[in-house]
This record gives sequence, C-alpha cells and structure tokens, in this order.
Amino acid sequence: MKKVSKSYAGSTHDFRIRKQEKFLPKNSIKYADSGYQGWQKLQSKVVIPYKRYRKKPLTPE
Repeated sequence: MKKVSKSYAGSTHDFRIRKQEKFLPKNSIKYADSGYQGWQKLQSKVVIPYKRYRKKPLTPE
C-alpha cells in the first residue's frame, strides 16, 4: 500500500473520495473493487476484477 487518504464520513462514496484526493503515479498499477468503475477513464493501469456469474466459470482474463 502506497497511499492512504484522510478520514471521511461513512456516507461519502469511495469513488468521490478518489476523485478529491491526489492521483496516484501514472506508471503504478491500481487495484480497486467495482465501486471504482469509471476510474479507468481518469487514469491508466486501473484493474477492476470481473464478477463470476452463476453457473459460468471465471475465465483467465
């Protein structure tokens, strides 16, 4: 972990906090959950995992 933001109220959405804080270095890979969808449009190298759907195997992608 390279960066920790200041504390925010529990009702503040994670992605809103991400947009308010300073961006992480462009060359770093950023791992996030589905709450950060749209972050890929603001920065490169953002990895958000795909959900496995019922009765369908998860592919290597």
